[in-house]
Amino acid sequence: MASVPSKSCVSTKCSPDTSSNHVDIHPKRSHDGSETTIPSNNNTENIKKRRCNRLNSNCEGISTECCTNITNINKNTSEWTMQCLSNFHIQTETDASEPSNKLLDAYQLFTNGLLHFINDKNKCATLVSNFGERSEEDKQKYDCYKYAVHDLFNIDCHHIDEVTDEDLKKIKTDLWIDNFVEKITSTKQRKVRERTCRDLSRHLNMFKRQLIYMLRRQRGNDLKEISEGMYQELFVSFARIFGLNIVSGSNVEQYSLNINDTDIVAIPDGLICHPTDLNEDKICAVIKVKGYREDEGNDYVSDMRSSNNSCYAPHIDSSLKGQLGGQFICTLPFSVFGNNGMYGFLVQGTNVTLTSFKPENGYYTNLCNGNLQNKGAVILYSKEYNLLRKGDRRQMVQTFLDMGKLLEHF
Repeated sequence: MASVPSKSCVSTKCSPDTSSNHVDIHPKRSHDGSETTIPSNNNTENIKKRRCNRLNSNCEGISTECCTNITNINKNTSEWTMQCLSNFHIQTETDASEPSNKLLDAYQLFTNGLLHFINDKNKCATLVSNFGERSEEDKQKYDCYKYAVHDLFNIDCHHIDEVTDEDLKKIKTDLWIDNFVEKITSTKQRKVRERTCRDLSRHLNMFKRQLIYMLRRQRGNDLKEISEGMYQELFVSFARIFGLNIVSGSNVEQYSLNINDTDIVAIPDGLICHPTDLNEDKICAVIKVKGYREDEGNDYVSDMRSSNNSCYAPHIDSSLKGQLGGQFICTLPFSVFGNNGMYGFLVQGTNVTLTSFKPENGYYTNLCNGNLQNKGAVILYSKEYNLLRKGDRRQMVQTFLDMGKLLEHF
């Protein structure tokens, strides 16, 4: 496993700890979806224990010794930085098969994560085979989505300020279906395209309307700023184009780790999850959102330059890495992949990065037993994709479609 990134890449809010840590950890989650505040240590009535006792009946009370740095960590993971993750033996690094500091594209990261997350080798082989050998219907569906997000929704710029009213007026989703469908001569293929396009058109309109709303707010008489929540909704409306089931905003519940009777709480901005029964969560990916980042003037950009580009994934600052890591460990027991890990999305304005959380086998059991050093985990990051760039949207199509297809098997 690669070493922890150099200190020049991280904030100093949390001190790293290299000693052996012994803590008792129990996953908890509140059931008040409307709550958006972090409960205090003595006010956790709404948080319910899950999973730890299933894994190890002796989880509770194993150790009373508490790591000094863990006691100093902010209980709200939204205040974490990358350096906090060293307490949980979590590192950020490149894939071992890739050259140093080379970021994978989103689809490579997605498939590599799949191989790690699914223990059943036969099931994994079947899924990989399905992704590699596309049916005719899959190919038609891919063509429809690629055309829609690249040729129909043809906005192509780097920043939302560059989008014009004329750009949006040209996007007429109600007129493109017939013309696109007629390009297929086969009756069977035409029916597939028509069914796909009509469903796709409705969701694409929602994405367009969210963008219009953001521009209207920004360019109105009162010149209001675009909020993080609006960028979040823009990403959510894009992901829903592909039929993904997403819970976001105030509907997201609180997830917690209890460390020696102290709750560490994470509230993801959104979750991509599998529709399931009322008694079980099945999370595929967590979503962390930050408002638009400037390319100049940010502290992490200065850190990156001063360290000769030694930071891994320099387009993501230390605080986002830390906060996402906190969300991963708090939601891990609820992953659709068991305790083998999950995906994540980092949204910075209109820029999107796919991530994967890959714990070693037995990592979560060790957490339950209060041993943070014998097992570790790695967070990987993809290249960054801009929702306003035609080429970037097209490159994200296969990842989103296959993520939806993957969830059909759970």
